Amino acid sequence: MDDPSAKEIYANKLISAAFDGACVSLTFGVARVLPTGNPDGGAAGANVHVTSRLALSPAAAVDLAKSLGKMLNTLKEMAEKRLEEQKPH
Repeated sequence: MDDPSAKEIYANKLISAAFDGACVSLTFGVARVLPTGNPDGGAAGANVHVTSRLALSPAAAVDLAKSLGKMLNTLKEMAEKRLEEQKPH
């Protein structure tokens, strides 16, 4: 970790994912949107800043993929249930 004192790292964007044959490397970032007419004088729009990098063994990457798959299936089921509940009867 670049900053061991950081207790929490926020990311809202996956910047890159790579596999070099031995390690899965993930780079995460945060998109910061600057409003028009900001006082800093910068251009309006989104800037993406790297906030963290994660290196995983292939086995750990598989475990992560399985866990994320389960979570995404749960979110999909919840969304489908919510849509069904919103339909007029």
